[in-house]
Amino acid sequence: FAAVSGGDEALRSSDAADATLTLLGSYVAIAPGAAVDVRLNWTTELENRALINPSSLWFVGADGGALVVHSARAHGLDESEGTVTCGAGMRCEGAEDGAVVSSFLSAWRSDVVLGDVRPAISLSGWDVAAWGL
Repeated sequence: FAAVSGGDEALRSSDAADATLTLLGSYVAIAPGAAVDVRLNWTTELENRALINPSSLWFVGADGGALVVHSARAHGLDESEGTVTCGAGMRCEGAEDGAVVSSFLSAWRSDVVLGDVRPAISLSGWDVAAWGL
């Protein structure tokens, strides 16, 4: 979470260079006792992946009970280097057919991951500061 001093006006004006970015804590109490925005520190066992955009969805199940499911995007980047031979199947800008050139490949991977659907509990009275995020 971050806050910009000077508000939106500072970001849209010629003074944007003078705006300061302040990193906030791991949660922000939007309205005391009513709303809290929490930075979730979820992890994954997926190799070379980071979980981004974590979300929790509370909903009413078929039996009328409250349920919660967690979701996130598992995001990763695979990079490799090699060589390729320029020719009919591989167009190489500025190189002649038959030339061997360096190749750099970056492939982004992004998948949606879901947690278990579990009975939801009331958020009333949660002390987010005690979580140690």
